[in-house]
Amino acid sequence: MHYEQAVQAITAGKNVIIEKPAFATQAQMTKIQSLLAANPELHYFEAARNIHTPNFAAIAKQMAKMPTIQGGNFTYMKYSSRYDKVLAGEEPNVFSLKFAGGALEDLGVYPVYDAVTLFGVPQEVAYFPQRIQTGVDGKGVAILRYDDFDVTLNFGKTTNSHMPSEVYGLKDTIVIDDAGELTQASYFDAEGHETVISTPVTDNQMLPEARDFARVLNDPANPQNQADYHRWLDLSVQVNKVLYNLRQNGDIVFADEPAN
Repeated sequence: MHYEQAVQAITAGKNVIIEKPAFATQAQMTKIQSLLAANPELHYFEAARNIHTPNFAAIAKQMAKMPTIQGGNFTYMKYSSRYDKVLAGEEPNVFSLKFAGGALEDLGVYPVYDAVTLFGVPQEVAYFPQRIQTGVDGKGVAILRYDDFDVTLNFGKTTNSHMPSEVYGLKDTIVIDDAGELTQASYFDAEGHETVISTPVTDNQMLPEARDFARVLNDPANPQNQADYHRWLDLSVQVNKVLYNLRQNGDIVFADEPAN
């Protein structure tokens, strides 16, 4: 329903903030891009809160200091209470092909955003979904292949994981508690000495993105705000492409969507 509502809002001259993932297909994203081009005074934001947090910025800053990067592993897996309804024979929206549901399109978007923001768009992707009785992926493993390394994504809604996420250097490593929440992150140097690079999370985790969006909307002519906005817009387009390619590779077809 995101796409139809976004089209209506932009056509009515409204700025749009959409919960991640914004759109299910590349065709929908292309249409939104066309509408935005025709209405340059309007703004569209995909609310991927994890990349707006101070701890994400700290991780990116630490990565920039590392002379060698050899990929990473990002995990975000939490049991959904609505999976109980699936086990009882029901089909809630988040686990329905009719509503573009499944693990990749829900929790999976967090590690995809982490990877695309930190490493860029992969050369190729592979997705190995574990399907449940409604036809969607309840959990899965994705591999993003880059020129010199791979990034593995592990996500799901049918069980819990307490495994940390990591970014690999040569002998050094960044360790993150959770690919979605990013509440703790440490840097381990070549000798194994730990330096905490995160700051304690005391506020609502949605505040950083809300402040970022408000900053752009309140002062859209500011050069830095314009640069940030277009960077976030480009990331949204890139993540949409990666999600779509992963889903196609995993042979997950939503209702009313043509099969490959």
